[in-house]
Amino acid sequence: MKSHIYIIAFMLVLLSIPQTLSGQTIQEELIGTWTFDYQASLNSMAQKSKTHFNEMNTVRKSKLSSTYKNRKITFNTDGSYVQVLSDGRTTNANWATNTNNNLAITNPNGKTVLFKIKKLETNSLILSQINTTGSMNILFTNWHLTKN
Repeated sequence: MKSHIYIIAFMLVLLSIPQTLSGQTIQEELIGTWTFDYQASLNSMAQKSKTHFNEMNTVRKSKLSSTYKNRKITFNTDGSYVQVLSDGRTTNANWATNTNNNLAITNPNGKTVLFKIKKLETNSLILSQINTTGSMNILFTNWHLTKN
Protein backbone atom coordinates (compact mmCIF):
# COMPACT_ATOMS: atom_id res chain seq x y z
CA MET A 1 0.00 0.00 0.00
CA LYS A 2 2.82 2.36 0.90
CA SER A 3 4.46 1.79 -2.46
CA HIS A 4 1.22 2.79 -4.22
CA ILE A 5 1.15 6.07 -2.31
CA TYR A 6 4.76 6.79 -3.32
CA ILE A 7 3.99 5.98 -6.94
CA ILE A 8 0.93 8.23 -6.95
CA ALA A 9 2.88 11.06 -5.29
CA PHE A 10 5.69 10.66 -7.82
CA MET A 11 3.21 10.75 -10.72
CA LEU A 12 1.60 13.92 -9.36
CA VAL A 13 4.99 15.60 -9.15
CA LEU A 14 5.79 14.60 -12.74
CA LEU A 15 2.43 15.88 -13.98
CA SER A 16 2.93 19.25 -12.30
CA ILE A 17 6.36 19.91 -13.86
CA PRO A 18 5.17 20.72 -17.43
CA GLN A 19 2.65 23.23 -16.08
CA THR A 20 5.37 25.03 -14.14
CA LEU A 21 7.77 24.99 -17.06
CA SER A 22 5.15 26.05 -19.60
CA GLY A 23 4.77 29.51 -18.03
CA GLN A 24 8.53 30.00 -18.15
CA THR A 25 8.76 28.63 -21.68
CA ILE A 26 6.12 31.03 -22.99
CA GLN A 27 8.01 34.05 -21.70
CA GLU A 28 11.38 32.71 -22.79
CA GLU A 29 10.09 31.82 -26.27
CA LEU A 30 8.52 35.28 -26.72
CA ILE A 31 11.73 37.16 -25.95
CA GLY A 32 13.27 38.57 -29.09
CA THR A 33 12.20 40.33 -32.28
CA TRP A 34 9.34 39.08 -34.43
CA THR A 35 8.29 40.16 -37.94
CA PHE A 36 4.62 40.44 -38.88
CA ASP A 37 3.73 38.02 -41.70
CA TYR A 38 1.27 40.12 -43.69
CA GLN A 39 0.21 37.45 -46.19
CA ALA A 40 -0.39 34.72 -43.59
CA SER A 41 -2.33 37.18 -41.42
CA LEU A 42 -4.38 38.31 -44.42
CA ASN A 43 -5.16 34.70 -45.35
CA SER A 44 -6.46 33.88 -41.86
CA MET A 45 -8.81 36.86 -41.50
CA ALA A 46 -12.31 36.30 -40.18
CA GLN A 47 -14.98 36.40 -42.90
CA LYS A 48 -16.35 39.77 -41.74
CA SER A 49 -12.85 41.28 -41.92
CA LYS A 50 -12.23 39.73 -45.36
CA THR A 51 -15.45 41.26 -46.65
CA HIS A 52 -14.44 44.66 -45.28
CA PHE A 53 -10.95 44.30 -46.75
CA ASN A 54 -12.29 43.32 -50.18
CA GLU A 55 -14.50 46.42 -50.22
CA MET A 56 -11.49 48.73 -49.69
CA ASN A 57 -10.17 50.73 -52.62
CA THR A 58 -6.66 50.08 -53.94
CA VAL A 59 -5.14 53.11 -52.20
CA ARG A 60 -6.46 52.06 -48.80
CA LYS A 61 -5.30 48.46 -49.30
CA SER A 62 -1.86 49.72 -50.25
CA LYS A 63 -1.68 51.93 -47.15
CA LEU A 64 -2.78 49.02 -44.96
CA SER A 65 -0.18 46.76 -46.54
CA SER A 66 2.62 49.27 -45.99
CA THR A 67 1.55 49.75 -42.36
CA TYR A 68 1.55 46.05 -41.50
CA LYS A 69 4.12 44.45 -43.82
CA ASN A 70 7.43 43.82 -42.10
CA ARG A 71 6.44 45.51 -38.84
CA LYS A 72 8.82 44.42 -36.10
CA ILE A 73 7.73 43.56 -32.59
CA THR A 74 10.30 43.07 -29.85
CA PHE A 75 9.59 41.47 -26.48
CA ASN A 76 12.43 42.38 -24.11
CA THR A 77 13.46 40.43 -21.00
CA ASP A 78 12.58 43.39 -18.74
CA GLY A 79 8.91 43.29 -19.85
CA SER A 80 9.20 46.17 -22.29
CA TYR A 81 7.73 45.93 -25.78
CA VAL A 82 8.73 47.85 -28.89
CA GLN A 83 6.81 47.85 -32.16
CA VAL A 84 8.46 49.44 -35.21
CA LEU A 85 6.42 50.01 -38.36
CA SER A 86 8.01 49.82 -41.79
CA ASP A 87 7.96 53.65 -42.00
CA GLY A 88 10.00 53.87 -38.79
CA ARG A 89 7.22 54.88 -36.38
CA THR A 90 7.75 53.28 -32.99
CA THR A 91 5.38 52.30 -30.20
CA ASN A 92 6.64 51.46 -26.72
CA ALA A 93 4.66 49.46 -24.18
CA ASN A 94 4.97 46.73 -21.57
CA TRP A 95 4.06 43.08 -21.94
CA ALA A 96 3.16 40.22 -19.62
CA THR A 97 1.70 36.74 -19.94
CA ASN A 98 -0.59 34.77 -17.66
CA THR A 99 -1.31 31.10 -17.06
CA ASN A 100 -4.14 31.11 -19.62
CA ASN A 101 -1.70 31.71 -22.51
CA ASN A 102 -2.82 35.32 -22.74
CA LEU A 103 -0.50 38.16 -23.64
CA ALA A 104 -1.24 41.64 -22.27
CA ILE A 105 0.30 44.66 -23.98
CA THR A 106 -0.10 47.88 -22.00
CA ASN A 107 0.77 51.28 -23.47
CA PRO A 108 2.16 54.17 -21.35
CA ASN A 109 -1.39 55.58 -20.96
CA GLY A 110 -2.49 52.36 -19.26
CA LYS A 111 -4.58 50.96 -22.13
CA THR A 112 -4.18 47.19 -22.32
CA VAL A 113 -4.85 44.98 -25.33
CA LEU A 114 -5.17 41.27 -24.64
CA PHE A 115 -4.14 38.57 -27.08
CA LYS A 116 -4.55 34.82 -26.91
CA ILE A 117 -1.34 33.01 -27.79
CA LYS A 118 -2.75 30.50 -30.27
CA LYS A 119 0.59 29.07 -31.36
CA LEU A 120 4.11 29.56 -30.05
CA GLU A 121 7.03 27.67 -31.50
CA THR A 122 10.69 28.55 -31.75
CA ASN A 123 10.23 30.68 -34.89
CA SER A 124 6.46 31.02 -35.21
CA LEU A 125 3.87 32.95 -33.20
CA ILE A 126 0.14 33.42 -33.79
CA LEU A 127 -1.74 35.94 -31.65
CA SER A 128 -5.48 36.53 -31.64
CA GLN A 129 -6.98 39.60 -29.99
CA ILE A 130 -9.33 38.88 -27.11
CA ASN A 131 -12.40 41.07 -27.37
CA THR A 132 -12.85 43.06 -24.21
CA THR A 133 -15.02 46.05 -23.45
CA GLY A 134 -13.65 49.09 -25.21
CA SER A 135 -11.00 47.20 -27.16
CA MET A 136 -10.34 48.22 -30.70
CA ASN A 137 -11.78 46.23 -33.56
CA ILE A 138 -8.76 45.05 -35.50
CA LEU A 139 -8.87 43.97 -39.11
CA PHE A 140 -6.43 41.09 -38.68
CA THR A 141 -8.08 38.41 -36.58
CA ASN A 142 -4.81 36.51 -36.20
CA TRP A 143 -1.38 38.06 -36.18
CA HIS A 144 1.15 35.66 -37.70
CA LEU A 145 4.71 36.50 -36.71
CA THR A 146 8.08 34.98 -37.55
CA LYS A 147 11.06 35.25 -35.20
CA ASN A 148 14.13 36.97 -36.59
